[in-house]
Amino acid sequence: MLNPGPQQVPKQLRGTGLVLDVTMKDDSSLEERLRPAISNHGYLSWLGLELSRAEEGQVTLTLPTNEKLSNVVEGSRGNVHGGIVATLIDVGCGLVLRSTFDEPAEAKLATTDLSVSYVRPARGELRVEATNIRSGQSVGFSTADVFGTHPNGNSVTVAHGKGSFHVMD
Repeated sequence: MLNPGPQQVPKQLRGTGLVLDVTMKDDSSLEERLRPAISNHGYLSWLGLELSRAEEGQVTLTLPTNEKLSNVVEGSRGNVHGGIVATLIDVGCGLVLRSTFDEPAEAKLATTDLSVSYVRPARGELRVEATNIRSGQSVGFSTADVFGTHPNGNSVTVAHGKGSFHVMD
């Protein structure tokens, strides 16, 4: 709305001669604006990664159970490969940082540091909950926790990680 009518201007500002900063806001949800970062990425879409929830500074992703992502060595069959878990932390940390940008799918980021602490074997559907720590003009920091399914059926933490990112123009 570039030219607000009188009923859209606050009563106390009508007739004051003040110039109002009226900007167009993107009506699509943050989730809709972040989804292309996954769907347009060959590896992430191949994994089957899904964006479950997105708010500025908070993102949740899910990875459905998929045998092709599991270890094949006897004794660890059924455990999701650690590289996949690290990928989930990297992607979660990057997406949550993107959630702080006006055009999240267009943000240009490069991982500069990624730390992953494996807590227990990852099994079943995996859920990633990522939180933004700091979004700067040239660097950003975020954390992520990955949850899996314990043999008793409960959801348990399988990994914790943090990422640092270079933000590019």
